[in-house]
Amino acid sequence: MRYALRADIEGKLKIGTYLLVGPDGLSYELHTDEQGWLTHVRVGARVVPAEFAASVVPEPAGNHVRVEIKHNPKIKAQLLKALQALESELSFAAQGALQRLRWDRVTEERIPETDEERSLVSVPEVGLASDYPPREVSLSPEEIRTAIEDGCFFPELTLPKAFLREGMNEFSNFRYIQAFYNFFFVIEGFYSQGKSAEKEVLKAFASSPELTHVTEWAFDQSCQDERHKANLLGHLQEEHCQQNPAGIQKMILRARGRLHHFPGSGRRRGVTPFSQAEFESVSWLLMRIASYSVFLRRNALYKAFSGRQIASGQSC
Repeated sequence: MRYALRADIEGKLKIGTYLLVGPDGLSYELHTDEQGWLTHVRVGARVVPAEFAASVVPEPAGNHVRVEIKHNPKIKAQLLKALQALESELSFAAQGALQRLRWDRVTEERIPETDEERSLVSVPEVGLASDYPPREVSLSPEEIRTAIEDGCFFPELTLPKAFLREGMNEFSNFRYIQAFYNFFFVIEGFYSQGKSAEKEVLKAFASSPELTHVTEWAFDQSCQDERHKANLLGHLQEEHCQQNPAGIQKMILRARGRLHHFPGSGRRRGVTPFSQAEFESVSWLLMRIASYSVFLRRNALYKAFSGRQIASGQSC
C-alpha cells in the first residue's frame, strides 16, 4: 500500500508533470493543468497496510456508523516535512512565483494495490483542513453611532484597535506568530511606559493594577479550554515562570524574545514558518489581554470625557 499527502498550491508556476523518487525514498508527484500550470503536489511512501487502514464500521445498535482512520504518526510527519521542504525549494527556484504549498490543509490518500489491501481501505481519501467559524455580528444604529463618536473623541484608540483587528485576522488565518506581535503592540503601547528591555518592561507592567487584573482575568478565561490550559502551563514551565500575573507577564515577554530570533539548531521553540501552531495558545491569551485592555481604556476615556460634551454634539 502507498500512503500519500496531496497539497494544492497557490501561485503561478509552469512546469511539466513529474513523478520522481527522491533521495529519501519518497515519491514526489507534481501535477499540472492542461496549460502546464502547477496545480497540486503529492508526496508518498510505501507503508504497512494495517497501520493505515481506513474503514466505515457500523455501530452495534442503531443505524449509525463510525469512520476509523489509522496512520503512523512518524510517517505522516515525514511526508509533511517533505512537503514543507518542497515548498521552500520550489518557491526559491521560481523566485517566489510559488506563494504557498498548502501543507496545512492536505488530503490523505491511501492507495491499495492488492485485494487484501483494498479490504482495509473503504475510505481512500481524507481531507485534513480546519477553519475558524466566521465572525458574524449585527450592530444596531446606536452602536454604529457610538463607533463614529469614538473615532472622533478618542483618536488615541484608533491604532490600538487597528493592531487588535490585524491580530484577530492573523489568528483566524492560523498565523499565530504574526497575531502575537499585533496583540503585544496593544499592551506594549498601554503599559510599557516606553520601555523595551525585559526588566524595565516587567517593572512597568507590575506598576499597573489594571494590567494585573486583566492578565489574571485573561489567563483564567483562557484556561477554561483544557487544551489552551495545558499549552499555557507548558509555556510557564518552560520559562520557569510562576502561575500568577507577574509570572504570566514574564512568560509573554520571554515569548516575545524568542519570536525575535530564529533558533537555528537549538531545541527551544522559536519563530519559523512551520512553528505557528506552537504559539496558538499564548497568542489566544494575548488576544484576550489586548481586547479587555482596549475595552477598559475606552471606558476610562469615556468617563473622563463629560457626557455633556458628547450630548452637545462636539465636532471631531
